[in-house]
Amino acid sequence: ACALGVVMEDNVLLTECGRIAKECWYTIPIHFDSVKLDEFIIMPNHVHGILIFEESVGAGSPRPTAAGKDTYGVSTRLRAKGAETAPLRHPTLGQVVAYFKYQSTKRINAQRRTPGMRFWQRNYYEHIIRYEEDLLEIRRYIMYNPINWSIDPERPR
Repeated sequence: ACALGVVMEDNVLLTECGRIAKECWYTIPIHFDSVKLDEFIIMPNHVHGILIFEESVGAGSPRPTAAGKDTYGVSTRLRAKGAETAPLRHPTLGQVVAYFKYQSTKRINAQRRTPGMRFWQRNYYEHIIRYEEDLLEIRRYIMYNPINWSIDPERPR
């Protein structure tokens, strides 16, 4: 269903549901500080977005060996000997998508007065972007998605 907006003259005009989804998307980095947002668009019946998961610092990263203090004031000499606390757990893509879907569904249902109703489909499509050329191509695809709406196979006929 095209509950998020309509495409008019190659632009997406968001419905209230689309505006809520957009607001929830932009709160992702507030709740997951290791996740950054890149290109994003809301289409009438789906969204496209690029999430950047910054490299983690913790498990799997080399331990500091030089004497001194880290950003928390803990001696790096102690940390090198294994005295550090467990690393913070970084979110998975699934956790971030679940957060976005849950928060937006909760707000959309409150606005529509439809508590407990499902809004998003059960799953999502993911693609790991490993190369700059891929990133640029996918950014273009997202940016020009409204222009291609008339030939989009996901567009209801």
